[in-house]
Amino acid sequence: MPKTTKTNNSFKTLLIFPPVWTPVTPYLALPLLVAYLLEKGLPAKQYDASLDFFLKYLLTPTTLFDLLEVVEKRDRAGDYSGANQDEKSLIEDLKANQNSWTQKISRIGSTIESMRSESGFYEPETCIRDQADLYDMLSLASLAYYPTAFTFNTFSNPAIEDFDSMIRFCDDKRTNPFIKSFETQLTAKLDQEQPSLVGISISTSHQLAGGLAMARFIKNRYPSIHVTLGGRHILRLRESFMKRPSFFPGFCHSMIMDNGEKPLLKLINQ
Repeated sequence: MPKTTKTNNSFKTLLIFPPVWTPVTPYLALPLLVAYLLEKGLPAKQYDASLDFFLKYLLTPTTLFDLLEVVEKRDRAGDYSGANQDEKSLIEDLKANQNSWTQKISRIGSTIESMRSESGFYEPETCIRDQADLYDMLSLASLAYYPTAFTFNTFSNPAIEDFDSMIRFCDDKRTNPFIKSFETQLTAKLDQEQPSLVGISISTSHQLAGGLAMARFIKNRYPSIHVTLGGRHILRLRESFMKRPSFFPGFCHSMIMDNGEKPLLKLINQ
């Protein structure tokens, strides 16, 4: 069981940005919220869980080779009978070009560093090649978690149709690509920071599955932490949430159904 004992009596807030979101354009709302709380003398930090998911977990040789094995096993089991043509073509390419895929996975660290460097990013041929390799890795990962499909800033799963199917997805390690990252990166962060309150900002529909899965994970693993949900997409779903009050206990203790810093400050001061 993860540790939950506080090291002091201060009420610390950790604001988390969940997957998926593009690493190219950092989200600025959470830094502003943290700055506001710090100005009020309240301990607060932010955590980009989407960036950690991609760079510290998913796009690593260890994870990608594991996912390659998952795809091979699921293919042998006949799990891809309903796959679309692009997915079937990818499966065939994985079989026909094993050495090429092994090489791309092995050099993924160098590919990321090349994208970060001026020499790699501003050299058109290098940049295009590196981007293609990164998106190939995301296609491989999506295939491993089929029918889930995702990129840096898009997420889809046709099985998620309502609140009940969302709950099933959150608990399903077979189709939920985020759980293993939560079990490593997220738990390490929570154990390190020991927050009293975690705020999860869900800003787009593509973050909803990752954000709710994260909220459910934290609420189940860390019962002493108050979990609150907020963000632009949560505001858009206000009426839907109000129609299903039974949905709340499985995911969070509260939701912030308003814009700005003051609702969060009010919640902290309660």
